[in-house]
Amino acid sequence: MKSKFLKNIFSLGIVDILSLLIPFIIMPYIVGAIGVDYYGRYIFFTTVAVLCHSIIDYSSQTVGVRELNKRSKNYKIIFYLQQNLRFYFTLLAILLAVIVFMLKYGAG
Repeated sequence: MKSKFLKNIFSLGIVDILSLLIPFIIMPYIVGAIGVDYYGRYIFFTTVAVLCHSIIDYSSQTVGVRELNKRSKNYKIIFYLQQNLRFYFTLLAILLAVIVFMLKYGAG
């Protein structure tokens, strides 16, 4: 039991360390290859994509699983409501992304 716990802690720690180190190793190479201007654009687009994903998700995965666990007989209704909610959040995210890009790059 204790060795499995330590093994899990160790493997999780390795994954966390690698997830922090890899960007520091790769970032100078990418900046050198594509240039600072294009790297800034890449980071901007990535930031907007992460923001849109956060808006679309809005804890719907967690809430959906919890609701299905509580009301397993009504899973079709819950699934339908979850998908509708995600659809509307997707539309909202697309609208916000268009607004952000219009403000950033302008219409002309």
